[in-house]
Amino acid sequence: MRGAKLSEVRDAMWKNHRDIGVGWYPSGGFIHIDYRPDIGETAWTQLKPNAENIYHPRWASRARDPGSS
Repeated sequence: MRGAKLSEVRDAMWKNHRDIGVGWYPSGGFIHIDYRPDIGETAWTQLKPNAENIYHPRWASRARDPGSS
């Protein structure tokens, strides 16, 4: 989406959809989104290439519940 910040797209997808996976790769400049109705939804961040994924990141909680930390 031209002109949109990746973090805004990431948060909108996670907030407004269920049964999905959303991965954020800030150093790579992309997000990964997939539909996963049978395996459960998951949010993660990979800060650097080939680094371990950080599951259940803070952005996911904030996107779904703006009143949370």
